[in-house]
Amino acid sequence: AFTAVPVLAFNVRSGDYVTVASGEVIDGDLYVAGETIIIDGTINGDLIAAGRTIMVNGTVNGNIISAGGTVDINGEVTHAVRIIGEILNISGTIGRDLLVAGNKVSIASTAEIGSDLLLGAGTARIDGLIKGDINSGVEHLTIASTASIQGKLTYISENEANIQSGAQIRGKITHKLPDVKERLITGTHRLPNVGGRLVTGIGIWGKIIGFLMTLMLGIVIVLLAPRRVKAVTESIRTRPWASLGWGAIILIFTPITAR
Repeated sequence: AFTAVPVLAFNVRSGDYVTVASGEVIDGDLYVAGETIIIDGTINGDLIAAGRTIMVNGTVNGNIISAGGTVDINGEVTHAVRIIGEILNISGTIGRDLLVAGNKVSIASTAEIGSDLLLGAGTARIDGLIKGDINSGVEHLTIASTASIQGKLTYISENEANIQSGAQIRGKITHKLPDVKERLITGTHRLPNVGGRLVTGIGIWGKIIGFLMTLMLGIVIVLLAPRRVKAVTESIRTRPWASLGWGAIILIFTPITAR
């Protein structure tokens, strides 16, 4: 009996100014790199983006993984979001986890995070809804009066968080100081960010940063050698059994994202 073999479906775009226009629909994952990236349309798949300015105003029916100078997530993302950058602004809806590392992170009152928030930042302000736990390493953390955290708040910082009157936190609040012993045991360290300042991190951020950097390398490879990637994809489509070796490579080197 014939067994169906899944086909890799992805799109690649690059340039100084890259857009997905309002009303435009992309079926499959989108890999994009550019000076300015604006997503106003719909992506039925994952968005993997690297650029100086990245703005997502539309809908991503999948995950977002991106690195940029300024990243704004204003639209709807049905799965998880993982971003690293200088200034990160979240004002839209995220269906699952949010992982962010940046100098300045803002989660607006209109934002809704469907699960946990993992945060590494110099300055972070949370005004919106977090339906899971918050685990963070920050220098300065503000939980605004409009914020609603339905899980626990755990943060590593040399400074006590500014938790404003009216903020709702259902779970336990835990403040840990980043002492030397903890840094040696857990891998807590200070990470240089894009702007040259220092961002307090927690042990898991070493893994996250490594993951994102590996992913960005993959984006560069795809963008610099699109013909080779196309050839590999076509080989998988037309000669699936002869391409099992490629399948193994893709399985090993492609990051696993929650669906």
